[in-house]
Amino acid sequence: MFNPPNLEGLSVEQAANAARQWLGLADTNDFESYREAIEAKGVLVFRSNGYNGKWQIAKENPILGFALYDEVCPVIVVKKQPWETQQCFTLMHELGHILLHKASSLMMSMICILPKAWNVRRMLLLDICWLPMRF
Repeated sequence: MFNPPNLEGLSVEQAANAARQWLGLADTNDFESYREAIEAKGVLVFRSNGYNGKWQIAKENPILGFALYDEVCPVIVVKKQPWETQQCFTLMHELGHILLHKASSLMMSMICILPKAWNVRRMLLLDICWLPMRF
């Protein structure tokens, strides 16, 4: 069952820490460990691997991933890329949309389609949520 953390009123750093704690992330992660943590919280995660079907995100398509928000069972789809780090970034970026905005989104080759009303400061969480707090 999807039961997201309350991130209202938190600073970007506090919200990122709360999201990481909610997921129970380790210090180092790969796509599968992020995926397992997210799915354990009730979010379905799919990775498009280029099969020939309706759910395919074609290689030439600029879409890197998208989120479909539903209060019971949100969905994240990530396009398979040559680098796992890019897939991790897209996965956590889309999770940020679900947690912060409770809205669906579409990420196109580093250009994210967003409503104008979204606060830029809060958007930073989308891009740092998956990063380790220390290097």
